[in-house]
Amino acid sequence: MMILPQNLRYSFSLDNTPFPPCKCDKEGSFSSESLKTRVPFIVQKIITTVKNHSSSSSSSATSNPEKVQEAQNVIIKELEQLINEMSDPSATLSLLKEEGDTIGDIKQCNEILTQYNFTDKTWVETPFIIWETYLYRRVGGIFARSKYWSDFDYFFDQKLETFISASQSVSILAKQTLADDIATLKTSTSTNADDSENFAGVLKGSLWGNQNDLSMFPDFDGDDFNQMQEKRQQSEASSAIASKAQSIVDGQDDDDDDNDEKKDTNDKVQTALATKILEDHSPQIWQYLKNNVKNGRIDIVLDNAGYELYMDLLLANWLTTHGYAKVVYFHCKRIPWYVSDVCKPDFYWILNDSPSQYRQQRQNMVAEGGIEALEVLTQKWKTYLENGTWKLEDDLFWTGLLPFHYLPENANQLWTEELTKSDLVIFKGDLNFRKLTHDLSWDPSVPFADAIGPLASKSIFAPPIVSLRTTKADTVVNVDSDIYKALDDSEPGWLTSGSYSTILFSNPRSDN
Repeated sequence: MMILPQNLRYSFSLDNTPFPPCKCDKEGSFSSESLKTRVPFIVQKIITTVKNHSSSSSSSATSNPEKVQEAQNVIIKELEQLINEMSDPSATLSLLKEEGDTIGDIKQCNEILTQYNFTDKTWVETPFIIWETYLYRRVGGIFARSKYWSDFDYFFDQKLETFISASQSVSILAKQTLADDIATLKTSTSTNADDSENFAGVLKGSLWGNQNDLSMFPDFDGDDFNQMQEKRQQSEASSAIASKAQSIVDGQDDDDDDNDEKKDTNDKVQTALATKILEDHSPQIWQYLKNNVKNGRIDIVLDNAGYELYMDLLLANWLTTHGYAKVVYFHCKRIPWYVSDVCKPDFYWILNDSPSQYRQQRQNMVAEGGIEALEVLTQKWKTYLENGTWKLEDDLFWTGLLPFHYLPENANQLWTEELTKSDLVIFKGDLNFRKLTHDLSWDPSVPFADAIGPLASKSIFAPPIVSLRTTKADTVVNVDSDIYKALDDSEPGWLTSGSYSTILFSNPRSDN
């Protein structure tokens, strides 16, 4: 395992990194294909959505149809220009338009673009995490500057459909969760062993919910969701992959003295590939939680809306019901972001509207008693919000251009007044992982704590941090080199398939 020198762990910046940032200059890479195909497709889909809607929901829109149409044309023109820029090898990133941008961070964004000379770089030359974040912020500004479209979520219909399509799983889990809640209230005799197993279940449920990512799979629909769920339940595929890994290991030089080591390597590779969790720190997370957190504060930095958000709510519900969390802070995005990221209306929609939506559209596809269970759960969650047990926040840093290494410096209030006071901060998903680790072309064996830099530093009171991520981009850390090689040799494209995952933990408050 590669360990970074101490001075590199905590001090590197956008223009001084220990490994090169992921860029689009390598033909066939995920970042290159994203610039050429995936992200332009997403922007084109926004254009289609705008054309299919007469306006946002604002009341002023209905009385000014001509103005609405004019604003619609402006938005479409700017989005088309954005697509053209992405395909132009000589185009550089431009400053974001400030006039009329009401989001609230326009000056900070432009200062970053200028400070690090990104306006002098082409899209290909710009780090992937910067140009992709810049694109979604620029799209947000296009809508924010429009009187008639400023409150329009151009991704909402897609987010809604993925949740509706998950009705069977949602309703079954609602019934199971409600039964667990009732049992917990009736008895105080649950053991640590019971809690350990149940915690692992809800944690991994939240982990695998991250597969539902519309920014990585923009064509994802209800049928895809159901197929994905079926695949998750098929052990045959895992066994086949494990067999591949075994053949790779068995094909290595066979020294008698190395037999035990080779067997250990083989077991390690097979276990990781069969479970599809390449590094699993959940036992360490549980030990920390069990021994250190009672009626504490848990923060969850959310990723995708819909089914993944629902799984995150089930995790928060378990932590609250079982007494580990007295308060849970959810952190979402303030503007539509990376297609399916959670905004406040998405959060409130699950609590307020999801049961009735299921009654209207999918009653025949919902488990018996599932809607009623979901109604009880969502009412309980609304009460949590009302009495302050759960809190929902949307700091603008989460939709800014900077990686999370800059949290202590550039979002001081969020860091000092919020996150450092947490007993555990859970970062969900691929984008949050990329921002935690600076989206570099890391040696995959670099430890997670090294890769997140200052966020693992005891000297600035960093909290314990968990990353739950299914791999959908080229950046990966804390993965054993034998496991990484086995996948590279047997399964091209595994890094961006969403089929594999990591559960990683950093605890700077540990005495170790």
